[in-house]
Amino acid sequence: MYTVNHLDTVPRGLNDLLHRLFIGTMILAVYLFYQYIAILVEEETGKPRRLDLAAKIYLLAAELACALKLPPHYGANLDALWDEVSCMRADVTLVHPAVLLNSLGIYGCKLLQTLYEAAEENPDFHFRTQD
Repeated sequence: MYTVNHLDTVPRGLNDLLHRLFIGTMILAVYLFYQYIAILVEEETGKPRRLDLAAKIYLLAAELACALKLPPHYGANLDALWDEVSCMRADVTLVHPAVLLNSLGIYGCKLLQTLYEAAEENPDFHFRTQD
């Protein structure tokens, strides 16, 4: 709260970092709340959860937006991601891509393909994975 009320005295980089940390924390809290409610509903009804993949994709899109410092108008889909990274200057390393692929399946493959293709298209955008 201090950084918002004192923009003239807090360095812009620090304010940006704290803002992204706050937004990322709120997104994680919403995701964890969804998981909690989904588990309660599953236990009560005996029906398996069906929206876990959608929730994971939402969380990933939000975290990518924070990590890559994407603008507020970022559309949170692969086409919008392509539009942003194909013209940005960045060096991105995805650690443990197998976790992403195991969690998101085909969407994880499409995400990696989008990032690799953007790196081929844009000489200022570098993407690699690391196990």
